Amino acid sequence: MKLSNLIVDSFIQKFSEQENFCAFSLPFIFKNGSPAILNAFRHPNGTIELTDNGLNIQAFDDSIGIAGFNVVEKAREFTSNFPNIHILDQALTATTTEEDLTFDLLDYSDVIRMMIEFQPKPKSDHVTKILDQLRIVLEKRFDNLEVSPEVQGRSGGKYKFNFGSNNHMIDFAKVDKRRTNDLLRKYVDTQNHNSDLDFMVILDDLENDKYKSEQVVLADFALVKPLSQMLHA
Repeated sequence: MKLSNLIVDSFIQKFSEQENFCAFSLPFIFKNGSPAILNAFRHPNGTIELTDNGLNIQAFDDSIGIAGFNVVEKAREFTSNFPNIHILDQALTATTTEEDLTFDLLDYSDVIRMMIEFQPKPKSDHVTKILDQLRIVLEKRFDNLEVSPEVQGRSGGKYKFNFGSNNHMIDFAKVDKRRTNDLLRKYVDTQNHNSDLDFMVILDDLENDKYKSEQVVLADFALVKPLSQMLHA
């Protein structure tokens, strides 16, 4: 075997190959110990699709380990400087050609490196205090209240909630359109997997006058409570 092939085979581990498909583990390790994954498909029109089927995003989430931290949005932020790299259905993806493959693989690798090297800022004391206050309030309303439960969705991904009790899942959220979209996806995906689930979201109405507009959007999927009401109940 040529030395160059030996080095490449040692550097990038191929674990699956079929016609027009191959899968690799890359030489990047997330903090949870998972290697970065890359799958490649060649379509009949000649384009090449790169994807991780959500595994790198899941490894990023497990490595962060902070309830309520939006890893999908953070990964999307990392991809924003690379025109061919995207987050689609919680997977890191790219559509490229043979001519652009080298450059897009470099960009894809850069996004993975950003996820691995990212250090989240400690949660602000303000949010921590709110969650502590809500835990005390909710413990009076729900039996066996669990902090930071994880629930599997129909897609196979797992979602973190701030609190949970049996089939009741509860989140605290700042008023933000992107946060609302992420909550809706979480509700739909987890309820499609377990129809017995129901949701409560406690929206921070203390610092944002757009509470009502986000409440209307969420109300079809969850019981929406203003933070001010919960804290003074």
